[in-house]
Amino acid sequence: FEGETVLATLHTHALVLGTMFSLLLMVLDKNYRLQARQKFDFAWNLYQVGVWFLLIMNTVRGTLEVLQTQLSTGIDGMIAGIAGTSHILLSVALVWLMLIIYRSVQDYEKD
Repeated sequence: FEGETVLATLHTHALVLGTMFSLLLMVLDKNYRLQARQKFDFAWNLYQVGVWFLLIMNTVRGTLEVLQTQLSTGIDGMIAGIAGTSHILLSVALVWLMLIIYRSVQDYEKD
């Protein structure tokens, strides 16, 4: 197979969204006690679900591209829909986590 597929960005997505962001949150949690905030666990779990769905659907899409599988409109739409849902989950979770970080930093500066 020759050409560009979704698999080309899979490693970068996994590294940045899965590892780098987790490490960043770990450092911020140590300094600002993010886990003590209400709803942090829910936001973090939502983020994890979004990342896993994103990585799984990128793997599925990329593998089908490499195998040059002809997909029906319904299956293609289903894959796109699940991938889109994962992006929505990630976006909601990221905004939620950023608000938690913002409030934690504000509380830290008050003390």
